[in-house]
Amino acid sequence: MAGFLYYVGAQSAAGIDFVGLGIAPALAAPGDRDNAACLAAVQIADTMRGPDGGRGQLFCLSGPGMRLGYRPSEQTWRKCGGGRFWLGWYENEAPGPKTLARRVQVPGIPVPLAGGALWQVPIARGELGTAAIPAVLGMDDEGEPIRVVLPGYRSLVAAAAEVADAFDTDTGIFGLDEDRLVAIAIEALSANYHVGEWELRAIEALPLSSVPKVLFALIEGPSLVAERKKKGPLSAG
Repeated sequence: MAGFLYYVGAQSAAGIDFVGLGIAPALAAPGDRDNAACLAAVQIADTMRGPDGGRGQLFCLSGPGMRLGYRPSEQTWRKCGGGRFWLGWYENEAPGPKTLARRVQVPGIPVPLAGGALWQVPIARGELGTAAIPAVLGMDDEGEPIRVVLPGYRSLVAAAAEVADAFDTDTGIFGLDEDRLVAIAIEALSANYHVGEWELRAIEALPLSSVPKVLFALIEGPSLVAERKKKGPLSAG
């Protein structure tokens, strides 16, 4: 199993603030991204020398085949958050969609990102999204049967609705600011892969030019366009 290595300087394992560092989305499952869940998901080792030259904690996702250790001649390391932590990987096992995929993925659409690598973007809107997003049988306040999306995916479903509302069918443009569009694209990829913003930045996996493609897949764009055409021109935009 190839994946990311993490390093934080001189602190105990119990003191690592995974959430504060912004790496919880990559480590824990959707909907369970607190420090306790992250700590349970990783294996940690003390090291006398890390990429900053000092003592600290190395950690990675628990799993077969993970080689946890600081070996600078075999690894690439990137300073993140102004040096608050470091991200690394073995040079002969560079992280990518195949090695970072979550064990259970939401059905979706493969989208080529940097280097042509295909990443499966979950569908979170429309009929296909209804079928794809994990849910349970439930009831509404009136006691009527409904489909209840699992807590870990409600934010993504809401984000997909936001993107769909902002999509202009005529121009193909999403009427949201770039930071918000990028954040939603990262959230979509995080649902199916052990990545967050820092991980995607470290391996330069998400070209800005590909963000609209990720979002179009998230909302199952072709079906949205077809729905609006049936409703008439006033529904576009």
